[in-house]
Amino acid sequence: MEAIILGNTQVNEFNYTNGFLFAEKISLQKIAEEIGTPFYCYSKNAIVKNFLNFKKAFKNFPTMVCFAVKANSNLSVLRILSKLGAGADVVSMGELMKALSAGIDPKKIIFSGVGKSREEISKALGVGIKQFNVESESEFMEIANLAKKAHRVASVSLRINPNVIAKTHRKITTGSHDDKFGITCEQAIRLFQKSSGMQEINIIGLAIHIGSQITKVTPFKEAFNVIRKLANDLKRMNFQLQNVDVGGGLGIQYANENTVSLKNYSRIVSSLMNSLQCGLILEPGRFIVADAGVLVTKILRLKSNGRKHFIIVDSAMNDFIRPAIYDAYHKIIPLKKTKIQKSKSAKKWDIVGPICESSDTFARNRIFRDPKENDILAICSVGAYGFVMSSNYNSRQHIPEILISGKKYALIRKRQKIEHLIKTDILPRWL
Repeated sequence: MEAIILGNTQVNEFNYTNGFLFAEKISLQKIAEEIGTPFYCYSKNAIVKNFLNFKKAFKNFPTMVCFAVKANSNLSVLRILSKLGAGADVVSMGELMKALSAGIDPKKIIFSGVGKSREEISKALGVGIKQFNVESESEFMEIANLAKKAHRVASVSLRINPNVIAKTHRKITTGSHDDKFGITCEQAIRLFQKSSGMQEINIIGLAIHIGSQITKVTPFKEAFNVIRKLANDLKRMNFQLQNVDVGGGLGIQYANENTVSLKNYSRIVSSLMNSLQCGLILEPGRFIVADAGVLVTKILRLKSNGRKHFIIVDSAMNDFIRPAIYDAYHKIIPLKKTKIQKSKSAKKWDIVGPICESSDTFARNRIFRDPKENDILAICSVGAYGFVMSSNYNSRQHIPEILISGKKYALIRKRQKIEHLIKTDILPRWL
């Protein structure tokens, strides 16, 4: 057995056995033959291990771990985490309802996002979520007004924008003043003061989230120092915090990049919490599910123009868009491991999809030895921001999602039928 190095650690849930790639104790080749390609596949054991390891790192504090549903919103994934005691960080009505449907306690649900609608706020108030992470003064007053009409008290945490550059991809940084997220420390103090005379709203904490896939400790330290100073300023003004939500953003290893270890991250968070003496909320997403998933796809064509070599697969950017919009690197490995033959020279290949866009490219200049049409590949570490970001571009169907546990697997989302694509459109009578 040869384990594959993915994400946070050496994840033994994906390994080569007798030359074939297995997820836990079942061959991915077998699943591909039974249901066809492409499809997403998740390991239950990997999700469980990642969550329990994460939670254990913060056992010395009263901690609530709220999974960031935007990373992977499949009901089966959420049910696994719900049974482990996870809460949920949601940013839409759909994510809220999915979390509730998966059995997550509403008292463990946090509603984030800069543009919560009245309908979303009212629904969240109605089900009794733990708190709203407020991102503007306007939103604060909207929540207060809706809570008053509903004869409820809204619990909120103020999301602070610390003006810290997360040193990650520009499209996933959220903590600088050029980003749309959060409020300033000065605005937060004003809202605390305003809330003193309001019975319909209760500020119970501060929140922060500076970005995703962060691989350096410095941004975390800088952001936490801003929160520490603000909390101390509020304390001197006789405002008490019940909790601090430090968000998520801890990066994983997609290639060979250095990352912040869970041990070092927990040490930084612990330093903050020891000084504040209140409850801790964490919102991991990618760290829990990214390396628990692979995208299985078949080689349709091999093509060469004399200068470039292309492997054309049956999945596309509509199925998995991270490489197209973030230039993201993901390991791509064959389901059947070929023996190295000295007579066969390795070539550099671009792995591309069938969509009519040059950005429909999963990898460039990857070395493959003797690939063949109908061979099957696995794109690794796609359990986060994979299926959830898929679309029907080019009128392509959404692909299935599979969950593996030991020697068994289950279809947890069906392959979309073309008839469904057509039926969702409506032709008006006058056409």
